[in-house]
Amino acid sequence: MEIRDYKDIFLKLNSTSIAFILLLAVSVICPGCLYFYLYQPDMFFKIDVSKLILISIAITLPFYCFNTGVYYFLETFSNGKETDKIFDKIYFASINGAGTNVILFYLSLVIFIKEDYSLIAFLQRITFTEIVIVGFLVVIYSWRTWSNKKKNKQAK
Repeated sequence: MEIRDYKDIFLKLNSTSIAFILLLAVSVICPGCLYFYLYQPDMFFKIDVSKLILISIAITLPFYCFNTGVYYFLETFSNGKETDKIFDKIYFASINGAGTNVILFYLSLVIFIKEDYSLIAFLQRITFTEIVIVGFLVVIYSWRTWSNKKKNKQAK
């Protein structure tokens, strides 16, 4: 591609797209780099930047995909939103999945930073925290759906 092509791509981006890309970077790439630095500081400086980005994505992407899937499932079977378009549901789910990923990784970092665990043990603790967060989300969406149905019955 020529430079003109990249410039055209950049000009087509709007502020929402740029914010979404930054949110994905903060929720997928940054936590993985941070954890890799905390648990393997000698390797952090030895490997190439592209390998570091791939490793950090490999650490956090399963959690992001799971969070996005949970939000999409909850949004599909919840009557709380008026949107019926599949793209809107996917976009909403991916933004919420990224936000939950940020909360999950940075909150886990704050909670477990004093502990001296291996990276695998730390990821096990993050998985436990993920289960707690997802359970909390399911309860909130279920309550919201139930209260909306109750309001709709009272309105009729």
